[in-house]
Amino acid sequence: MPPRPRTRSRSPGWSGRWTSAIYCKDAQDAYLEVPTHVGNYRSDTGELLGVVGRGFHPLQNQDLAEVIDGLRKDGDIEIETAGSLRGGKSIWFLAKLASFGVGWGQADEHAVYAAFSNAHDGSRVFQVFGTSIRVVCANTERMALTQAAARDNAISLRHTKGLKNRVAEAADALFILKQSVSEWREQTNGLASRPLNQEELKTFFTEVYQREYGNFSLSPKTKQEQRSKDRALDVVGAWALNMDDPRQTETGVQGTAYAALNAVTQWADHEKTVRSRKGDKPGDARVASNIFGTSHKLKTHARKAALALLG
Repeated sequence: MPPRPRTRSRSPGWSGRWTSAIYCKDAQDAYLEVPTHVGNYRSDTGELLGVVGRGFHPLQNQDLAEVIDGLRKDGDIEIETAGSLRGGKSIWFLAKLASFGVGWGQADEHAVYAAFSNAHDGSRVFQVFGTSIRVVCANTERMALTQAAARDNAISLRHTKGLKNRVAEAADALFILKQSVSEWREQTNGLASRPLNQEELKTFFTEVYQREYGNFSLSPKTKQEQRSKDRALDVVGAWALNMDDPRQTETGVQGTAYAALNAVTQWADHEKTVRSRKGDKPGDARVASNIFGTSHKLKTHARKAALALLG
């Protein structure tokens, strides 16, 4: 048996967690302490959340909730929902900032949120980012912040000493997000005003696919090239079919770059095959992919390609 774990830190409450030493076996099956990493555990259930570096400083759920609650009391935001993924390894809060209409008559509604996201397994930094949700079908997109220093469309803080105090910077992130809403609305309505002919639509779908999955040959010479072509045709074909979906044929958006973008995001959010991890609850893998993973990456490529059509 390995030595009894030595607790390094402990916090009470449902959001508390504690860290302990991690051990591995050497060639003689003797247990050795890993000097660079520790285990990060839930304090309520004792479940391992992740193996993190010794310099990792956890941000407790309760501490984050208090910061966000302070912003709510100041009247800046309205907390709409909160949740966790994968047994508490990832948690998030969603605060509504604004809403706007798209297309002729502004009937296609988008709601804009500030998302506060934190991971306790070492997989991600703490982030505040904008998310736009197309109400008619719950398609999500990460908003581009109007700040040159922002990476991955987010304000990001690493889990280092002083993180708890720096989370107060979330207020600054909200200010940046509010500035971004008008730009996001202008871009989205611009896409709804940009008609696409069939050749442009084909080029758009092909470019988006190749940005995410790589090039494919229309004249395959090997089995691998044939598989690549078949997959590309299946995916692009699904996007083309989504152009005929009632959600893409609404008055004022049919046949536009906006409809083409949503044909992709609808597939990414609701139709794309997503692999689950062991222990995932139903829906965890899809939500994680849509907001943080491969689906989010695909949607980012799609929006960049769509905006390029506006010149």
